[in-house]
Amino acid sequence: MGIIVTGTFIVDKQLEVKYFREQSLSKRELTLKEEHEEMLKMLNKVSQFLKLKINMKSHFLSIKLDYISQPDLVINSAFSGHVVNSLENWNNKYVIGLTGNETRIVEDTLEYQPINQVSVLPPDSKIDKSLVVSNLKPLCTALLCDYFYMRTNENETVVIVSDNWENTLPYVQWILLKNAQVVVYVPKADEEREAALKSKWTRHPFFKHPTFKTKFHKVTLRSVYYSELSSDILKVTSNYGASVTLVLAGAVETFNTEQVSLHREVLMGAGVNSRVVWSTKLEQMDPCECECIFNKGISLNFFNLKAILETESHVGIVQHALVETLKHICNNSLFLSEHALSKFKSGK
Repeated sequence: MGIIVTGTFIVDKQLEVKYFREQSLSKRELTLKEEHEEMLKMLNKVSQFLKLKINMKSHFLSIKLDYISQPDLVINSAFSGHVVNSLENWNNKYVIGLTGNETRIVEDTLEYQPINQVSVLPPDSKIDKSLVVSNLKPLCTALLCDYFYMRTNENETVVIVSDNWENTLPYVQWILLKNAQVVVYVPKADEEREAALKSKWTRHPFFKHPTFKTKFHKVTLRSVYYSELSSDILKVTSNYGASVTLVLAGAVETFNTEQVSLHREVLMGAGVNSRVVWSTKLEQMDPCECECIFNKGISLNFFNLKAILETESHVGIVQHALVETLKHICNNSLFLSEHALSKFKSGK
């Protein structure tokens, strides 16, 4: 009897082990199946992405050039011309835009120009195309800077630190179109040059433009030494500080100071929860500057147009900026600088 009981116990255990193994194998098979399905999904996504990239790469234009702003610098130069070869329905259209990273000039034709960096110029447009091309990149650059980093709001006070007034014009225009205040800071000069600057500024054709002649009171030009920058910003903003501060390339050199000194002045003049944007790289940041940024809740940004145009993640925004800029130009709601045209004609 004992032998039968023992035998039954052993058989039961064997069946239990067999069932457990079958269950484990079943779970493992299910896991492997799920992993296989996940892998297939991932491969499908990669395949779709590669197809999208190939499709995007195929969307290039060949354009017979009419104007180009910087013939020696093919990448990111403004241009205009007629489309002579396209996979889309773009043939014979007159387009304007910024050259892409893979664009090449072959004789008088742009090759491998991406569609997302062009916009069609209306056929009935009577504006000077050379004037448009010379102003397109500065205006589009300023709009992209506002889209990504400045994010100007109505009634804010925007401070621009620059080497001269002319270089701020593209930014000033978009700021004024948002009904914000703008204060431009340039380096202080001797009395004679100061008087000439003020006289030239008040008579600048920008303030005679239909869009901006009623906004003269929203623009202030200040000339200071770098050490006076923060105190003057606080003075003109009633101690609130700037909502946005933009430091343009060349400002450090013309203010005749070290970058770290100008950066500290900018931070001291910045308001709480403001945005500080540099269009050049910073050499260093001290712990006290980091503390100031944290205590004031400042967002520190770096505007690099080349980086934006090199990535495919901002394709739609770049195209929108081009279309928006061209729309305003065609509607005569933006000022086109003759200064930019003279630089364009001189090849600088």
